[in-house]
Amino acid sequence: GWYYIPISFDSSSGREYIIPLPEQELSRLYVGLQSSAPLPSLSLDPTPKENSSRGANTKGAASRIGSERLPLRTVGFKLRSDVLVGAVIDAVQFALKEEPYSLEVKKRQGGHLILQGLVLEFDFQVVCYKGSGSRFCERTLLLRIFYLKQHEARAPPPNESHFMLMGDGGEYKDLRDNESNWTLREASALVQKTETSKKGSEKTFVFPGFWGKKRTYPNKRAMQDSITHQLLDHFKPCPSVDSGNLTLPSLSKDDWPWIQYTYRYMKATWDELDDRDLTYSSLQVSSFGQFPCLTTLDVHYISQLRRYSRENMVLSLLRSASELEQYAREAELTCTNLTQSLKTSFRAYKLDPPGIPQSLPLMAYPLDFTPPQALFPPWGQKITEALNEITKASAESHGAESFKRAENAVQLVLDAFQIQHDEEQSARLGRKNVQVMDRLAKMQAHKQVSIVKLLQSYNRSSAAKRAADEFRALAKKAKYGSDPLPDLPASDQVPLFKCSILVGGSTGSFFVTANHIMCATQLVPLLGGNRIKLVELRGLTFNVQGKERGSSLLNPLPVSLVARRDGKEVLTLRPSYSASRLKAFLEIIQAYSEDSKASYMTRHELLSIEENIHTDDEDEDEEDDETVSHHSDEKETEKNGI
Repeated sequence: GWYYIPISFDSSSGREYIIPLPEQELSRLYVGLQSSAPLPSLSLDPTPKENSSRGANTKGAASRIGSERLPLRTVGFKLRSDVLVGAVIDAVQFALKEEPYSLEVKKRQGGHLILQGLVLEFDFQVVCYKGSGSRFCERTLLLRIFYLKQHEARAPPPNESHFMLMGDGGEYKDLRDNESNWTLREASALVQKTETSKKGSEKTFVFPGFWGKKRTYPNKRAMQDSITHQLLDHFKPCPSVDSGNLTLPSLSKDDWPWIQYTYRYMKATWDELDDRDLTYSSLQVSSFGQFPCLTTLDVHYISQLRRYSRENMVLSLLRSASELEQYAREAELTCTNLTQSLKTSFRAYKLDPPGIPQSLPLMAYPLDFTPPQALFPPWGQKITEALNEITKASAESHGAESFKRAENAVQLVLDAFQIQHDEEQSARLGRKNVQVMDRLAKMQAHKQVSIVKLLQSYNRSSAAKRAADEFRALAKKAKYGSDPLPDLPASDQVPLFKCSILVGGSTGSFFVTANHIMCATQLVPLLGGNRIKLVELRGLTFNVQGKERGSSLLNPLPVSLVARRDGKEVLTLRPSYSASRLKAFLEIIQAYSEDSKASYMTRHELLSIEENIHTDDEDEDEEDDETVSHHSDEKETEKNGI
């Protein structure tokens, strides 16, 4: 968990994270976060530092910090949603660019401001928190404080004068006695002890500790004071954020002076924001939607709400599309296994197998959707109506009513975005469904074309004709509970598959045709004679007994394939071929046999499909480039396959 504590300026100021959050984790929590530039002065040499004053293992730390710096402090100030982002950035810049702070502006772009001093860098960004409950889509000014240089090249810690801060009454206060800083340190010590109790913890800042013996206290305050002293007096020092690992900066002897010192910058920022009625708590005195604020939500904030809603839509769309994609891939895998099973027969009959049809990219299918922002710029009709409703409702109100109206305004815009994105999700999911159905149809046609081509080879291949005649001759000798051989066309008796088997203690061959399976084994091993059993595919169910882990010295025999009809065992054999693949193959042939009897598709039609599949693919591929140019605005979702 990313632990945090409330900021103590007032009850609704915001929060401060105890552990320095990596940028990747921050991006999961906030919408609109821009990447922070890497520290240019760091060496990328992964060798450990000698005589490190922090005593931490720094092997590989430089390379990790060089790609991403960890902040000394991470603080979020809660903002109003009806103020311009430029007004927020102006207030921060005004508060910190003059004496005694004198920070230099390094970057200002939209809601992103970077200020630098001699030792520290202050990264301010106006973002949207992806929270829930009372913090749902909360507008936040996120402050991250970084070191500009490594520990060895850094200026010495602040001296006594830097810790003195003038109060509201003109008196000076020592920042080292500031309650907010000590609350942060106490919370860090509590996290350290809490993480210690978790077995197998991978945190780098935990240590073997204990809470001590059970004690009794005269009152609640005494208990709180005792626990505070226990936490602050018995924590283990942690490495600095320079180590490149997750740590607790307030428990580091190198970072703690700078944490105490930076409180003055946080306080100056908050005071300026509060004086200009830009903080969320100012809704108590300055009503939502009233001058000098906007009568509706800020455009910068609306764009972040749109990104938040769209991210949720994309995640939901991916979950739905992945189920369809899995179904299509299973069908394609089955088709591939059939092709592998029939490859030997095509080679024996000197025939060319039909090629597996290639699926078209998603963008080759039309998307029946027009972005609402194209019809009603810049957000769409639903958003425009929601914003107009917020503007009309901006009547004078105070206190809790103002807070409620601010929350309702945000929820109204979010609901409007969700309606628009639901329409887009439905259109994209419909297109994905069309693609999947097309792939399934191609795979089904390919399976049937492959089978029909082998059956039709009776009059085209002498090898196929000879194999069919041999099968029919053996089938006429079938006994031992065999099904009768019906008067079928000679082409239906072309063996589609053949492999070696073991039945009981006898070896033999296993044949598969369009309507039957047949086992031909030796009646008496070494002495000659055959035992032939012919079984019709209709009504059979197949099961694999055992697990296919390969043969071994202890179990050299392959697993068994059992055929049953009406719950009664008809045939049990051990194939040299994979039993699970043979089971899947037999089920495909069985389905083809049932479909052909139901006149699902004539063989002439199936053979014509073989000639047209690849022609259609080539024509659609030529149109693909033109289609892509009309959908260039869909790159974000197309790369996810939706």
